[in-house]
This record gives sequence, C-alpha cells and structure tokens, in this order.
Amino acid sequence: MRKNAFFSSFTKSIRLALLVLILLLGWALFSVTRLIKGEVWSRNKLVEFEKNNLFGATPVYADAPVSSTPFLAVWTGKEYKIENDFLFGKPHSYFSDFTEGKRNYESGWISPDLLKVQSIFQKKEGKLAFQIQEIEPEESFVNGMTLLNVIHPVDSEVVVDSDYGKFYVLNKKRFLRSFVAPVSIKNKNSEDVSYLANNDNLYRVPTRELPLEENDYIDIAFSGLTSDEKYFLTTKSYYRDWVMGENSSLLMRAQFLTKSLVESGILSKAVLASLLAFVPWLHQNELLIPFIMLGGGCSTGSTGGSAGCSGSGSPPKCLPIYFKDSYGGYRQFVTIEPRAWRSSSEMTEIPREAISGSGDLHLRVSATKRHRLDFVGLAGKLKEMPYRTETLGIKRAWHHRLQGDVTALLRYRPGRYLHTIPGDTVDVEFEQSKGDMSPDMKETHLLRSAGFYTYLSPESKKIAGDWKKKLSGEAKERLSFIEERSVTV
Repeated sequence: MRKNAFFSSFTKSIRLALLVLILLLGWALFSVTRLIKGEVWSRNKLVEFEKNNLFGATPVYADAPVSSTPFLAVWTGKEYKIENDFLFGKPHSYFSDFTEGKRNYESGWISPDLLKVQSIFQKKEGKLAFQIQEIEPEESFVNGMTLLNVIHPVDSEVVVDSDYGKFYVLNKKRFLRSFVAPVSIKNKNSEDVSYLANNDNLYRVPTRELPLEENDYIDIAFSGLTSDEKYFLTTKSYYRDWVMGENSSLLMRAQFLTKSLVESGILSKAVLASLLAFVPWLHQNELLIPFIMLGGGCSTGSTGGSAGCSGSGSPPKCLPIYFKDSYGGYRQFVTIEPRAWRSSSEMTEIPREAISGSGDLHLRVSATKRHRLDFVGLAGKLKEMPYRTETLGIKRAWHHRLQGDVTALLRYRPGRYLHTIPGDTVDVEFEQSKGDMSPDMKETHLLRSAGFYTYLSPESKKIAGDWKKKLSGEAKERLSFIEERSVTV
C-alpha cells in the first residue's frame, strides 16, 4: 500500500512538473518568436487559438462582458449609500490584467474620470467622508483621487463633459431655453420617441424613459441651424447589467498554477535555465501559443481602439453617437458611457462639419448593450456662469480588509495603487473646504479619479473568499440583479 501510494504521488508530481515545464516552454518560445515577428503576429495567433478552441476550453474574452467599475458611496448621516460607479476613463480604463493596465496607464494613455456627486450627503463626525465599495467580481487599481468643490450660483447647474475632461456651469432656465426643438426623434422601427426631448427630464426623474437593447438606435433630425454657432448634444442615461467577471480562461489558470508552483519551490532554477534547449520539440514552433503571457509577454482580451465601440477585441458597452455626413454615411464622433446606479447627464460639442450647408443635422444614438435613455437634446448659445473651484485632496483612507491606512496610495504617486477586490470597502476622507460661501452660492462636488480595473484573477478570488457576505443590503440587491440578467462566460 505504501509503495502504491508513493508511486501514485510520484507519478502525479512528474505529470505536474511536465505540465508546468510545457507551459514555461510555450512562454519562452512565444516571447522569442514575438520579438522576431512582432506584436501583430502575436495578437493574430491568440485570436486564431481562441477561434479553433484547441483544448476544448471556453474562450473568456470573445464576447465577455466588460466595463465594470468600483462604486462610490456617500454618508447619509446614518450609513453609506451608493452614489454611482467611478473610475471611467477615455479611451477606456478596463484591461485583462494588472500588467496590461499598468503599462497603458503609466504611459499616459488613460485620461481620468470626473463623476458628479448628485446625492445630498452629510459630514461624518465633521469630516468630508465617502466610501469606496467593490461590489462586483472584478478588481480595481486606483492611483489617485481628488474632490473638486465647485462653488457656483444657486440658480445654475454643473454639467460634465462626456470626455470627463471639463465641466460647464450653466443657468438652469437659460439652459432649458437654449434647446433646439428636433424635427423628429424615431427609433429603429421608425416609431416616434420625441418624448426624449422633454427638457424637464434633465432635472427630475422622467415619467417615461426609453429602454435600448443591444443594436437598438434612435435617429434625431434638426433643421434651421447655423454653421457658425456652437451646439452641444446633451444626454441623460444610465443602466448597466453586466460585470467584467472572473478571468477563468485556460491561460489565466495556467499562469496561476505555474506561479504557485514556482513560489512553492517545486521548480528549480536549473529547470528554468534549461527551457530553451527544448524549443525544437514544440510542434511546428507554434503549438503552445495559448500559454503566452506567463511572464507578461502578450496581453489577452485587450479592447484595442477607443471607447467608441471600435477596434479589436470585445467592444465596450456604451452609446456611440454618430452624425450623417455629406455622403449619407454615419461617422462616430463621441461615446457616452452610462453609469450603473444613477442617471447622469453629459454634454459634448457637435463637430462643425456635422451641420450641412442648409442647416440640417442628423444624429444617431446607438446602443451596444442594454441601457436606459432619459433625455437627448441639442443646446445652443450657451453662456457659462461665474464660479470658482477648490481641489480637495485625500486626507485619510482606511482599508477595512487590510486593516491599514492606505492614504499614500491615493495621491497619484507613480507605480502606487490602491488595490481593491470583491467585498472590499475603503473609507476615504477629503480635506475640508477653506473658502467662504455667500447665501447666493452653492456647492457641487465632482470626484476626479485615475487608475484602471481588470477581470478578477484567481489569486484575488482566493483572497476575497466568500465576499458576497460582506456586501451591504443594496449591494447584494445589485449583485442579484446582475446575476439574473447578465450573460456570463
């Protein structure tokens, strides 16, 4: 019996060592070949592997849900309540793994997010306090957060630009009067949906909203415009019923296994040093392409291109906006990314070339996934109102799972990130406003954040454990809603 047990254990160890050796051989070969043949070749080989499904595994990236972010909660005086999701970025801020996200973020490729806080919140023990909540299967890497305190007239409204780079302070009444009445608004079935242009929907919960399913769209026509005037498309939207989910691909599982074995000391340095001696053994030098990235050699699942629902890989879930050009075709000029929890309004300037010589403008709002559209309108002759801003930095951040202060990780320092995994909560406190405010002024807070987020890795899933038990009541409802409606792989 002892001999049989020993033999069985020895056989399993040999098989495991051979598997890891093959994985590492594949990585080594691919890394060398990639240097010779280039990045385009490596990406094409990955796509070819996923299409062929050589090992019977389900590819996780082809139609995987994307564009999920951490959530910001505000203090109501009794508890933290979810405000909305944050850490959006342009062209996008979601990546397959940390290595890919870090490389793109630190190259300056990702612009920061700008979230308008709409809920009325209270100070907690005299402090300006919020909470970061990771309530979905994903993980986030936040490099920095600041709170912009905009002090503006009480009869004005702050509207954020769709690229999160700036905001506008506009008189409410004049803003509403500036909207140009559309000639028509119709859905893809040519049904009238002109109720979307009801201006009152900007400042209240709409009595009627338009649900958009995947590949739905609406066409909006305007006339009587002048080419020398600036016009701004304003939308109000929300709804997201998907998450990035776990990275359960064969590749990621192989990485996790190999890393665990290496860290445990099972593989010796001698084995690692001799890997390239076996390269000729590989079938046609390309059989083990699926085992790339064991050392970060190539990224999988990257949604190349912009957040405008174009480029290689899985498209983001968004509302791409198009205008009809002089040739009768549609050209995309901006992307609206609906947030998950609460409707938000965005503005974007219409390109001058979108308006014809006769003053006509034809726009199309398309949907790449299920969304809700509350309002769409065209504003002109905007005049901004005076305001002043204060930038309030992070004063304190406390990570509950780690039971430690993580303030330094949220101060935009190179290479440093606040890492959150499912079930995590981080209390954040911002500096207090130092300016006085007259009775005819009010405050609006905008959260500026920078970083990226990724699929949930096997390591983080293991650390998170039974993370669903840690969620608040409203977060559990959100997750239940996602699990019932989303299509996961």
